[in-house]
Amino acid sequence: MIKIYGIASATIYKWNDLYKKDDDTGASKAELLEMQTRIAKLESENDILKKSLNHIRKKVSIKDWQLAIKVMAPAHSVKEVCQTLHLCRSTYYQHQLTKSQ
Repeated sequence: MIKIYGIASATIYKWNDLYKKDDDTGASKAELLEMQTRIAKLESENDILKKSLNHIRKKVSIKDWQLAIKVMAPAHSVKEVCQTLHLCRSTYYQHQLTKSQ
């Protein structure tokens, strides 16, 4: 194969090492590197959004935050949404309590 395609044997060994599936994880080194890159990108995006959230927080009313939590509640827990948005859960629950009375 090396002579047919003119590829160095070291290149074949590197490809094999990079794309061979690990018995323990079931993923190749290439897949793990791709996942690490994706995680780093998502963490960066998350950091940007959290920093920009402080500017938005000053301009948005409590009712708008409560509505946002309610909209996201089917897909995410109220606790998770509040932690991500750095809001007290009581903000959401207090609104729910006053609506029911």
